Amino acid sequence: MTVKISTPKCPKCDGSEFELWIQKEESVGCAKCWSCNEHFLLFDSQDYWFDIIAKGYPRKSRCSCKEYIFTIRVLYELRDDGDVKAIKMWTTCRACELDKLKLTVKIDYTETDSLIDHPLIYCANPEIQYKLYEASLYATPEDIAEIAAHLVQGSFLPCGYLWKNGKPIKTSEGPEEIYNAIKNDKYSFIYFAPRKLDWQKIESLTAKQEEQFWKRNELIRISAPTRMHFHDKVGRLYFIKFSTEFIQPDATVLSKSPEFTERANVFLKWLESKYYGARGPLCFDNKEEHYRLFDDKFKKSYRDKA
Repeated sequence: MTVKISTPKCPKCDGSEFELWIQKEESVGCAKCWSCNEHFLLFDSQDYWFDIIAKGYPRKSRCSCKEYIFTIRVLYELRDDGDVKAIKMWTTCRACELDKLKLTVKIDYTETDSLIDHPLIYCANPEIQYKLYEASLYATPEDIAEIAAHLVQGSFLPCGYLWKNGKPIKTSEGPEEIYNAIKNDKYSFIYFAPRKLDWQKIESLTAKQEEQFWKRNELIRISAPTRMHFHDKVGRLYFIKFSTEFIQPDATVLSKSPEFTERANVFLKWLESKYYGARGPLCFDNKEEHYRLFDDKFKKSYRDKA
């Protein structure tokens, strides 16, 4: 295994001491230079940070001695072709000099030179938030086909695709074929957009770039199901995602068109009226599937439509 080690410094003032906010489970982090007070997102955190903090901002890192200023040291594990395979970041406490592995990031994409050349990416406002919606559904393929048909009737255009060898493979743009793909689980994602998508642009996306593509564009994305096991029961968990705003590189929030925002909000209200939301906000289950999997576990939830 080939490795490369570096000790990143502040790109603004060359300082070497930082305050840190780390979300280990999601492999993202933010650093604040102790010298110039500028904020930076670590490695590829910029691609995920703002989605993750919508669920809660991480606490400031503190050493067991109560100090909160650290220097950082980074080890890059490289593949045979030179791309980064994984990143491990250690911190050293300014007060007691305790070393600790603070962050591990696994990299599953190519063209990773920037992770080494620019490990700290300037961020004017790391606490900014935007309107991102992630609905979850325990449902059947027939339910999802019905949702797709509702979107098509609302003048959304469907486009489905699979991933193969890290690249998107187009399945169809015809509604009937999309419905069949849904019923047979022959897709990875299906987009629904107010206007025809530029398929050539989608074809060139990596999996990482696709995450940014659906957030920045005016579209609703439905994912293929994940099989969830509950003892002797298996449920299909789907996700419907879209945003009515997006964050620009300068950390400002830009709203999408009023037309898309209105149609997206109408769609959410339709889901709420049609499906069972006892699990919580943005949960829209097939009621029979919900009770098959959970019985009455969520019966006393804040919103029970029984």
